[in-house]
Amino acid sequence: MSIKNIRLLYISLFFHNLIFAYVIERLFALERGMTVQYVVYTEIIYAAVTVLLEIPSGAVADRAGRKNLLIVGGVSAFFEFFILIYAHGFWLFGISALIAGIGGACTSGAWNALLYDSLKADNKQEIFERVLGRMQAVD
Repeated sequence: MSIKNIRLLYISLFFHNLIFAYVIERLFALERGMTVQYVVYTEIIYAAVTVLLEIPSGAVADRAGRKNLLIVGGVSAFFEFFILIYAHGFWLFGISALIAGIGGACTSGAWNALLYDSLKADNKQEIFERVLGRMQAVD
């Protein structure tokens, strides 16, 4: 069972980041009235939220369930792109980055918890860091 989960995680990570909108997102922001400085600020918002919520999201995944966190991540992605469609200016792009950070941290925490539990089921938790490194390379 754990091998199947790990394969599904690899596939999920690959397709999760195969979103072509990310390629043009910066140009879209510049076209919608953002300056380069504001684009950098939105990236800082995203990074700060992700870093602050990464560890707590793993703990929440253990308590509330990985499936629930994956649902929160999916709903967050929907609202992130919904806000981007109508965004003009820094504040809406900033809110979108905030929501994206929350969703990214929730999804990452759920994936890490699922990976660890899958390895633990086969008494292979000692290779967690190695498999996680490979997954991050795919990511």
